[in-house]
Formats: sequence, C-alpha cells, structure tokens
Amino acid sequence: MYDKWPRPLSERSKRIRKGFRGRDKVTGMADAKRNCPAYGGLISATTCRESRGVVKGCDARCPYFAPMLTRNRSLPNKNYPLHKCYFRYIPESGCGSILVSRHNPDGTLRVMSLLLDLWKRGIQDCFMDVSIEEAALEKHIQSFEEPPYEEKELLECQRYIKWAEKISQEVGHEIPWEYRRWKETLGNMNEVPAMEGSLYRCAKCMADLPRQAVELMKQYALRDDVQFYLACRKCGGEFDEEW
Repeated sequence: MYDKWPRPLSERSKRIRKGFRGRDKVTGMADAKRNCPAYGGLISATTCRESRGVVKGCDARCPYFAPMLTRNRSLPNKNYPLHKCYFRYIPESGCGSILVSRHNPDGTLRVMSLLLDLWKRGIQDCFMDVSIEEAALEKHIQSFEEPPYEEKELLECQRYIKWAEKISQEVGHEIPWEYRRWKETLGNMNEVPAMEGSLYRCAKCMADLPRQAVELMKQYALRDDVQFYLACRKCGGEFDEEW
C-alpha cells in the first residue's frame, strides 16, 4: 500500500521550491527569478544588475529598472561634477562611441554611452549607467584596443553628438528615448556651436561633400541593405591611384 496523496514537503523543500523559478537566460545558472523583457525570459538578480540600462530593451518600462531611475532624479544632472569623456571612432564604418562620465555623491560614476553613425543615421543608440565603479569603467575602456578610446574634452564630444543629432533629424531617424531622458548629462547642448558645412563628410579627410552626394546618402540612410563610403574629389582621386 502507498499513500494516495503526495507527502507534505518539509519546510526546507518548500523554501527551495518557492525560490526556484528557472535558469538564467544569460548564464544558464539555476538562479533566475526575474522576468526580463529585454532578454525574453528569466534572469538572475546579478544579471539584471549588470545589464540594467545597457541591454537594448531595458528601459523605464522594466519594474526593476524604473524605481532606480526614480531614485536618481533627486539631483539634476548638471550638479554632478564631470569626470572624464572618451571618444572612439572607426573610420572604416563611420561609427563612433562617446562616453561621458560624472561623479555621483556616493563615489561611483554615472556614465552616458552613445553610439553614433556619422555616415547614415546619426545617434544610433544610447545607454545610461547611473552607478558604476571607476575601476569597472576603466576596464571597459581598456577592453577596446583597435581603435582604442581616447580621452577628449567635453566640448569636442558635444560637437560630435550635436552633429549626429542633426543627422538623425534630417533623415527622420528616431532618437533613442534614453538620449532625451538623460541629455542633461552632456551639459548645456544649446551652447554648443552649430555644425557648419555639409551634413555628411568625406570618409577619409572629413571635408565637405557635394550637395548631390549628401542628398543621395539622406535618401538611403534608413535602409540596412545600403552601405556608403563616399569621398571628396581629392581623396577619391587617391583611391583611384591605389586601385
């Protein structure tokens, strides 16, 4: 004979079963308890903390990220002293990355990271980490070797960002909401001089391009199946000699 009904779980077994929900979508560990829309499944608290505001799709709609955003509205961004600014540009693709970091009152840093597409769409993506250790930021910067991040003045970074913002507006590319939400981290962008010259520049020397070339790039800027590498007459002649 055996019992018709299942035997009651011990208190320890109840605690284990109550705490376990599934495996982490990122690490595969059996410690996932949070449903993450960005990853499309369960993740652990550790993965949530490390990915927060970094992974695409992790935004103010997340019940774990939204409260932190609310807490960090206590001080205007302009009251956080500037730490350092970094710029990394890949000339073969026209893409650049900018990091603007500021000091938090608790000794950590808040870092705004922007991905710029200066050949097509302007501000491609934006991420915000409101609390990161300085050592972690340095480790991230040093992980990029070719080309590396270079420390720049804030104004130089602001000019690149303003240029990218104008490109986005001209071609109709939607600017990430994170950029609009955290724009004050960059300082007063209204004081940054407007970009002069053509909307797009020569891929090699950054000289102005003819109006016809710029209009052609604007026409196809939002298409993923079209890539550009346009050069001015001088640099175009150099390419002809090379090939």
